[in-house]
Amino acid sequence: MNMEEKESSNFCSSCGAPMRDSDTFCPSCGKTVGGSAPSTQQYGNSKPKSNRLIVVAILAAIWAFIALAFGLYIIFATDSILAVLDSTADFWDTVYEYGLTRSDIANSIAMLGAIIAASGALAAITAVLAAIKKFYVVALITCILSALIVVLGLVGIVGLIIAYLIYRARDDFVDSKKA
Repeated sequence: MNMEEKESSNFCSSCGAPMRDSDTFCPSCGKTVGGSAPSTQQYGNSKPKSNRLIVVAILAAIWAFIALAFGLYIIFATDSILAVLDSTADFWDTVYEYGLTRSDIANSIAMLGAIIAASGALAAITAVLAAIKKFYVVALITCILSALIVVLGLVGIVGLIIAYLIYRARDDFVDSKKA
């Protein structure tokens, strides 16, 4: 054994920590001796990563529930919303000036509800995929689509934040790991 081999076997090639010849992985950083694959996913670091996806799944599920509930409420309460608009003094005069009808407004309200509900459905898919830790790309795309569908202030921002969290936790998805 030459001097270079002796040094590389006594110190971790990743972090430089001292190692015994009998070590199969670095006691400091967890890298497998020989550089085949880092073992940080096997030795102690997997728990914090799995918590990231739990948080993502919970946030996406809450978002999905709220968006679905709100969207369905708007759809089924269209007549009630129109009744509130009826009590607004100049609303219908303004609507009629633009050539719109009561039916157009009712359809627009129902469409808004459907859009919000669709966003909630996509967020629900995101939540399930994060919970089962599979299909990273699909989870990320459904989350981004959900956020873009309802870029109505805070809801869209929450979706983009969850998409960022999914991106950060991409290594926790089973199908994104190299076998």
